[in-house]
Amino acid sequence: MKQLTYISSCALVLSILALVGCQKEEFPNEQQPSTPIFEVHGTIGNDALDIVAGDNNAFMYTSTKIKNGVRVFTGELSDGETSVEFGLFDGNIDIPNSTPEIAIQNTVLKFARRFNDPLALLRMEDIVPNGNGTHVDWYVNGSFAGSGQISIYEPGKYDICAHVTFLTGQTEQLCDEIILGYERNANCNINLDLSQNYIDAELNAMGAAIQSAEWFLNDTLVSAGIDLVYPYTYGTGNKLTARVTFDNGVVREKSCFIDGTDPTQWISDFSVFEYGSTPAVDPQDYQGRLIIKKDGKTFRSIEAENQGSTITLLSLEPYENNANGNQTYKAVLQVEAIVMEMSTEKMLPVIFTTTIGFEVP
Repeated sequence: MKQLTYISSCALVLSILALVGCQKEEFPNEQQPSTPIFEVHGTIGNDALDIVAGDNNAFMYTSTKIKNGVRVFTGELSDGETSVEFGLFDGNIDIPNSTPEIAIQNTVLKFARRFNDPLALLRMEDIVPNGNGTHVDWYVNGSFAGSGQISIYEPGKYDICAHVTFLTGQTEQLCDEIILGYERNANCNINLDLSQNYIDAELNAMGAAIQSAEWFLNDTLVSAGIDLVYPYTYGTGNKLTARVTFDNGVVREKSCFIDGTDPTQWISDFSVFEYGSTPAVDPQDYQGRLIIKKDGKTFRSIEAENQGSTITLLSLEPYENNANGNQTYKAVLQVEAIVMEMSTEKMLPVIFTTTIGFEVP
């Protein structure tokens, strides 16, 4: 079995936002040495952890990072030698344009954690019925990931492509999106019944009710509604896609491939990988991560066991517009956690309070 492991590299942040992608923005005139605004004070192991923006060329900047298809909102304090970065994973990722709600004071956030067991096993027999497949190659987010069976260990929104060889010797491709390790507020799968000349398909809702659906055959809109009965050309392959909007605002696309040479030969949508092999896990929505760099070493919270650790949001208030013209907020966080030093895998406790900033475009 090949294992596909995606190791994230972000950190922890509070709860609010919709940030811009991957741009670092320094705060304008953010500190005066006598009146520090952004700072970190605490310990890592037995060593002091102190950074004050404005002292020793220390500065504060914000950014949005993308990991496994999901935004991570970050804020970082650095003096060039020591840095503390917090990141908050986005949530409700199946609802377009959703943003984290503004958190209330004294809210306790959770740390994201590493999973030892796979969140999904991708197998050909789960998507190719009737034993009609002989080989499959998997591609994840555009990169070859393995043949036969592969495993995914990290939460994320993934673009999965299966290149399937059928008993007839022909090879066909189907790509579909799956969400792993995050809250799925609604979902569905395509129930497919084929005759020689017609596609008979219906959507099976999981969770919220379906508000509307559009059906596309080879990227051309052919119908609307929960059910589809549509003629197709015998002897050619067809990609069928349903774009589904649910009552709670969730939007998902589900696709399947129909081999027009044999009505018993197709590739089903990939919903089975979201529900058929994913263990029960605490969703990573709005969970935090911590990265500390000190004395040439890197420490990460996600590699450590942090189920009992805490991130407490003590206060949150508007600050000022940054150099990019976006509104920023000032947050006070109290953190008690465990981090792993990456070169030695040594675990260290970290305890600190920080005042840090985030932008809201």
